[in-house]
Amino acid sequence: VYSALEDREGNLWFGTAFGLDRFRQNKVIAYSNGEGLIPEQRLAVASTADGSVWLVSYTGNTVQRFRQGRITTSKMPAYSKSDTTRILSLYADGSRVWFGGSFGLAEGSGGNFSFIKVPDIEKGAMVHAIARDASGNLWITVWGGDKGGGVLRLRDGTWTDFRDRVHLPQYRCRVLYGDPLGRLWAGFEDGEVAVHENEQFHVYSSKDGLPGGKVLAIT
Repeated sequence: VYSALEDREGNLWFGTAFGLDRFRQNKVIAYSNGEGLIPEQRLAVASTADGSVWLVSYTGNTVQRFRQGRITTSKMPAYSKSDTTRILSLYADGSRVWFGGSFGLAEGSGGNFSFIKVPDIEKGAMVHAIARDASGNLWITVWGGDKGGGVLRLRDGTWTDFRDRVHLPQYRCRVLYGDPLGRLWAGFEDGEVAVHENEQFHVYSSKDGLPGGKVLAIT
């Protein structure tokens, strides 16, 4: 080494007989079980206004929260003596975080969880996606039960079950997205996408140019 320099970004430079070398901090920080992260397959990650990042493991009941450099682990409470708790969806909404799954709908705040009663969800129906639209309405999708799959909306304290009103693709819907224009988008496993606007649903399919395959993310 013939010369050394630390620049204003904290990089270390060394001039050697073989050339110039730079050492810098990795921009990506990896978290593993050494930091308390449970090494399981992840279904969803979301963040709330307090800076917390929430993680849930697929079909499990484990909820992990990363806040101020620490990871804490908690379990969703059992909702039934005859069935295991399975988390299938996660959605952050301001300071609150919502969970959907075999138990229906649940809300988390400050590490505490509570189940939300949705009158129109029958026994056996599971919540697979959650989102809020630009008007503040909460939307969920369900699959299973006597009515099959469909979309429900909470507006002004009242739930509307669109399964009784419109015909949507009878496939599992794993993703919902509310865009800034007030539309609500729903993606289905058969490759179709339904858009709710002005109290009407419009369904797009391969006939409209979609490539087919499961729709798992919309943004």
